Amino acid sequence: MGLARRAKAEVSALGERLAIPHFGWYAHALDALDAAHRGDRSEAAQAHERASELAEAARSDSARTTLAYQAVLMRLRFAELDEAEAALHRLAPTSVFAGDFVRLLGVSAAARRRLLDGREPRTFVGSEAWVARWLSMGDRSELHLFAELAFASADDSLARAVEAALIPFADWHVSFGLFGMYVGGPVARDLALLAWTRGALDEAWSWNERAMHAAEAAEARVEGAWIALERARLAEALGRPDAASWRERARARAEALGLDALAAAMRAPSGGSAGTSDRPTDTTKTWSFEREGEAWRVSRAGASFLLADTKGARWLARLVSSPGQELHVLDLASDFGVAAPDSRSDAGAVLDAEARRAYAARARALRERLAEAEDRDDLGAIERAQEELDALERELRAALGLGGRERRAGAAVEKARVNVQRRLKDALRRIAEHDPELGKHLDRNVRTGTLCVYDPDDWSVTVG
Repeated sequence: MGLARRAKAEVSALGERLAIPHFGWYAHALDALDAAHRGDRSEAAQAHERASELAEAARSDSARTTLAYQAVLMRLRFAELDEAEAALHRLAPTSVFAGDFVRLLGVSAAARRRLLDGREPRTFVGSEAWVARWLSMGDRSELHLFAELAFASADDSLARAVEAALIPFADWHVSFGLFGMYVGGPVARDLALLAWTRGALDEAWSWNERAMHAAEAAEARVEGAWIALERARLAEALGRPDAASWRERARARAEALGLDALAAAMRAPSGGSAGTSDRPTDTTKTWSFEREGEAWRVSRAGASFLLADTKGARWLARLVSSPGQELHVLDLASDFGVAAPDSRSDAGAVLDAEARRAYAARARALRERLAEAEDRDDLGAIERAQEELDALERELRAALGLGGRERRAGAAVEKARVNVQRRLKDALRRIAEHDPELGKHLDRNVRTGTLCVYDPDDWSVTVG
């Protein structure tokens, strides 16, 4: 975000120096984007209003359209859903694709209502045509809205198709570029919703955890509040004993940001939540493992210490966040939180011949697009093509061994098993140096192998 803010300042300075109205509204729209991203509703509204004034002065139709979309997107983000839908009805799309975009923003409102009050899925007439049109363009920006469409309509087949398209970009954040002046949450949040739609709740939990960390790193506070709400909903769906704790955390986070709709949805019903107990808690057997900047804070019995953020620490967090649930070692070690398809089998290569041909064809198309963009000196198109090509090549390298030889799936499992065991052992050793009793508990109750699990016995843990 620091780089983005410097760029915004440069745009503003350029507009003042050249006295070009376009740059004036543009810089204030970026201010509104930044403030909304951080959760400052008042500052976002003021910046947006100033941008609108300058857009009118510049008599720019494109500016008016962009700012109208930005207003809707900000209202969706702040859970002002009635106002967002009313604003959508006032828009007058001038093309088929703009009409699709407006309808998809309405879908976003429906998906958020479903998250807030658990309402039933609904059918969106004509949605197959919207999806087909946008996917035919190869445009990634709308995949975020398709994820919400799959969730709002409980469409399993769409969820699988969008998931396959999004996984290579799991480390990215949602953006519609200059269209709407909007930067959304982590793509990992969309992947959590898609796994949830398919009924794969454990996968959804892992993606949600990754989304939480990504939102914090990007200072995406409002998106972080939505992710926290989704985590509470998932905890309840999984029947986790700490579901009430996740609900309370989500409520507190929403209240701190003034997100009344989210806070109201998370207020615990009278009588407590399922899975709670009236038995007194042994505080010596209660511990927490929470992310704190570039480290992890481990707390127990009134004492705490920091643990370096290593792969072993992250894998331990993933394990203890799902107590009693076995995770395949490839899922645990994967950066995505979910292993590549078929990689658990000893039946053969991770990539078959057909898949390799598909990768090669896509790579050729991207290189051609990159060359065309370079010929036009189109910096934006160059950047997009190069990023997608890099992501594709990283995924291909992950499935191949040295010299481009096919990596056998059984070898991948064994390599991951050895690596996970070694790194987890190192993390547990460092915990034991600070807290021998907790270290002994973890050494006894964290089991590794092809399947890994944390069995807490009568201990309880909070992971954040």
